[in-house]
Amino acid sequence: MGLSHLSRRLHRIFFSLVLASAGLPLGAAAQDTVPARPSLAQMECALGTDSKLDKTFHTLIGNPSETALTLPGMIVGIEKTPAAIVRNGADTQKILPQPPGFDKPGSADRFLARHLRHDRSLFISHVVSFSEPATPKVLYSLYDADASAAEGKGSQWTDCKNMPVPAGTSSTPYADGWKAVKVVRDQLRTDLAEGNYTHVVLISMGWITEQHKAVGNFNSIVGNLKKQVPDGTSFKPYIVGVTWPSTWWGVEAPASLFNKADDADELGAGWLGALLRDAVVPGSSASGVKVIAIGHSFGSRAMSHAVCRGSLLVAPPDLAAPAPADGAVQWLINLEGAFSMNRFRKGGAGLYTGVDLDYAPRCTVAQKVIFTTSIHDNASVILKPLKMFNASLAQHTFVKAQQRDGFGNDGIPIPWLYSTVDKNGGITRSDCGLSAEPSTFYYLDASTVMNQTQSRFSNAHSDIYRKEIANMLWNLMNGTTVKSCPATSPAVVSAAR
Repeated sequence: MGLSHLSRRLHRIFFSLVLASAGLPLGAAAQDTVPARPSLAQMECALGTDSKLDKTFHTLIGNPSETALTLPGMIVGIEKTPAAIVRNGADTQKILPQPPGFDKPGSADRFLARHLRHDRSLFISHVVSFSEPATPKVLYSLYDADASAAEGKGSQWTDCKNMPVPAGTSSTPYADGWKAVKVVRDQLRTDLAEGNYTHVVLISMGWITEQHKAVGNFNSIVGNLKKQVPDGTSFKPYIVGVTWPSTWWGVEAPASLFNKADDADELGAGWLGALLRDAVVPGSSASGVKVIAIGHSFGSRAMSHAVCRGSLLVAPPDLAAPAPADGAVQWLINLEGAFSMNRFRKGGAGLYTGVDLDYAPRCTVAQKVIFTTSIHDNASVILKPLKMFNASLAQHTFVKAQQRDGFGNDGIPIPWLYSTVDKNGGITRSDCGLSAEPSTFYYLDASTVMNQTQSRFSNAHSDIYRKEIANMLWNLMNGTTVKSCPATSPAVVSAAR
């Protein structure tokens, strides 16, 4: 971080602390004056989201028409900034006193210190509705600002050191996230009651995905899934897309691997889990609409935590909902999920931070859990030596499942194994003789269709947006009859060698 950038950060922190000590919100004005609506640049400075990279995670505010959902739904924008700015130097958020999932002494305290009580915090900055596709409506925004001048280009680089602090800014932006959760719940109830929807799709993307790219990916994944629906089958999805600051830029990007793994865990244990528990599940159950949760890579890491373990944040009494019941999520779909399968084992998976985190017993909130893998996903090969990324996406884990090595013990169900057998996404069971009993875990070798290079680093790790992938998922989700059952798929044999 450059000295000038650090100076701007300290400038904002100084103002927030001084004003908080005086009992005033940031830039509080006299009661007999009506403050002018601040500019987007002013609000970015106040929230510490003014860098060129920071701006890419709230493009919906500065440029909503260019970052639009093409299906009905809403986008929840989550960003990251120094805790001193959004919490005013205080821990204003209640956390479960005895968080589940941490068996070893001290694990919970170490997890909380690193993920929910550290010096930088993830916070909900905006919620934008697309009840009418491609027609954005801001429902909640900490950037309550005049963004009209930024329309079509976003806000420009600003010298925050000389920027006046805007009047009327909330002094508790982090805790205000519950207002955003309530907005999501209420809008969801309204839209589902009026729209004859069949499914709510809660979805989040992974590493190195700015907001405009994430929204485009939501459109592709859910849009292609909708296109695979046979005539006469009802599938009308409503998207709740969650974007988060999943990247650094330039030469620093590879070094963000560990940082963004931490952020994904914070996201799942924090606001994503809260959105599922206190907004999506109660909002959809009122209309009898089913919930599908989809995550890719680190987005899968966050989503699996949100579904299988839940949020550690305590909601206000007027908003708090009970923990989701068993089966509240119809499908949890992990597209090349970047987390260890050991999280489903009693005792959990050790993190490099000295924490053991587990999702046992068996992620009962989800009726079915899908994991995809591909021999063309280089990320699984590169990350194999790193234990905390000994991932659900990895081919070697699929081979271990084929051999029942480590499965069926300590909580990990013996999965039903599947393989793609044609280029269009047709599938077959490939676990003959392994388990005759129904399983809640489906492990899918997608090597036949998940094979298109998306980047030099990870090859086909992000090959998840095409219609063939959607057809594969639709076939599995809807119980396509298996016509043949080979003992071992060619892809598994190749990987085992």
